[in-house]
Amino acid sequence: MNRTQANRGKWFETVIGNVNRMYKHKGIAIIDKVATPISYNTRTGKARYQEKSTVDFVGCDRKGRFIAFDTKEVKLKNLPLKNVSDHQVKYLTDTKRMGAEAFLLVLFRFNDTCYKLDIDQFNDFKKHNDRKSIPIEWFEEHAELVRSGNGVIYDYLHDVDHIKN
Repeated sequence: MNRTQANRGKWFETVIGNVNRMYKHKGIAIIDKVATPISYNTRTGKARYQEKSTVDFVGCDRKGRFIAFDTKEVKLKNLPLKNVSDHQVKYLTDTKRMGAEAFLLVLFRFNDTCYKLDIDQFNDFKKHNDRKSIPIEWFEEHAELVRSGNGVIYDYLHDVDHIKN
């Protein structure tokens, strides 16, 4: 499938949006897509971003835990660090410090594997490595593999459904 640069990751975002609808339906969590503020010039007919967005999704699970994450879809066998913006890292790091669950969901398209990478793991990798990308082998060893479950393809909140209230 040939995707333009502007639509990079839209398929994965759409899939995660569907997962989030299922979580809401089952009472597991309410996670919403964060809209990027846009201003529209009626004279020229052009739109532009007013400001940088934070991350792709925010919400809370049925335990009351705040959740914030960004989705990344890569064709290669690594996640380039430049794919995660500094403002996204700051937002996720700050929310994690406040007690939230803050992470990246990374989909490797070459084999359709998805990993949940805690923001602390991402920061730790950057701090202790001179690499410009995180190889899939590192994900396989350190990150959480996201499997299907709860009736969804990428059950990134699998632990929530098994917690007794």
